[in-house]
Amino acid sequence: LLLLINGFLGFTGTVHAWPFSCYPTFAYKSTGQITSLEIVVKDPDGRAFTLDERYFQNYFPSTRVRGLFNNILSTEKLDSRTLKLNGLWEFLSQKDKGLKSAKAIGFYRVEYKIEPGRNLKEPISKELIHELKF
Repeated sequence: LLLLINGFLGFTGTVHAWPFSCYPTFAYKSTGQITSLEIVVKDPDGRAFTLDERYFQNYFPSTRVRGLFNNILSTEKLDSRTLKLNGLWEFLSQKDKGLKSAKAIGFYRVEYKIEPGRNLKEPISKELIHELKF
């Protein structure tokens, strides 16, 4: 009975349902890479530190963090993406008072290759997409 229900939900594409749902959907083929957002903050002394997905999980569940990053990174219009990044920084600097003293912020699109044994701390590419200086 459970297999029948799961098969029906998978066929209809019902991912978020209660009490049954079908996941994973396998709706797209994995590329073997993850694109993410990193924020590099420079403090008044010139030291840099990185805010990555783990940092954001202090404020959002991991699925929300991925959704937020995907939304920002998939925004093609530069004006819209800039607004989103500035809004994200405003949110973070209100939540974490230690960020208010930042002198420069760099927003980076980073890509990681997913393969066994590879550390996700080593991006295969890193591109500056926005910068703020105070």
